[in-house]
Amino acid sequence: MSVCTAPGTVASGKGNRKSLQCRYHGWFYVLDGKLLNAPEFEGVRNWSPQEYCLRPVQVTEWGPFVFVNLDDGAPRLREMLGAIPAEVARAGFDIADMQPVERRDYLVDCNWKVYVDNYLEGYHIPIAHPGLFREIDYDQYRVDTFRYYSSQYAPIRPAPPSGPIPGRDRRYLRGDGEQQALYYWVFPNLMLNFYPDNMQINIIVPLDTERTLTIFEWCFKQPGSGEGWESMQQSIAFSDEVQREDMEICNTVQRNLHSRAYNQGRFSVKRENGVHHFQRLVAEYLTDK
Repeated sequence: MSVCTAPGTVASGKGNRKSLQCRYHGWFYVLDGKLLNAPEFEGVRNWSPQEYCLRPVQVTEWGPFVFVNLDDGAPRLREMLGAIPAEVARAGFDIADMQPVERRDYLVDCNWKVYVDNYLEGYHIPIAHPGLFREIDYDQYRVDTFRYYSSQYAPIRPAPPSGPIPGRDRRYLRGDGEQQALYYWVFPNLMLNFYPDNMQINIIVPLDTERTLTIFEWCFKQPGSGEGWESMQQSIAFSDEVQREDMEICNTVQRNLHSRAYNQGRFSVKRENGVHHFQRLVAEYLTDK
């Protein structure tokens, strides 16, 4: 953003405009960022409007997402995402057709890295998530790590021969053939969960060393009404149940990190390679800057 005597906001909310105006001193910009008018700047020496344009930033779209990066030297989005877009498309998830349905903000009493650690391993699922454990084939659960992201593969268990559990719509099993869920974490704080009919977005925002905001959004294909709407609400409720189970364990871990009896643990080679990968990236960026 350009600076006059002090920076002001040139855009907020949503809408459609043909120009941008600073809400502090009224400077006008065209949409490509060039300064169009700076009121009452007549007589200012060594003044060149071309030197006070809005700063260009990296902007890239993928499906319904718009990614903005203020660091000109940062890796491009294609490099950060790697094979994720191709894998998502190959698995049949048409994210462009999914619409945002609900957003929930969760305040977690832990450091943001504790929350990410928890997301990046399925080691705790049999104990902490009994409902989720019944839905997925844990024996085939795996985490694959890449330069800037990791992926988690979790096949969904087939419906039992006796049919669905009464009172519970297993929405994931409506399609034919093998069903799967895909989970991605993109360094440092973006999580994407894909199911046959919905996508979940989780953005992790550090508030301080002991508190984290997790922004959770659900996107669905056209949910319709009646049974379709009720099924969608059950999917959201199930996700909320898993989220609150994660919050409980993360809060506990954060408290226990302050114990004088705790030093450090060890990684499970089979189940915690994603956590190790994340912590190596954090160490790399802390020592590289």
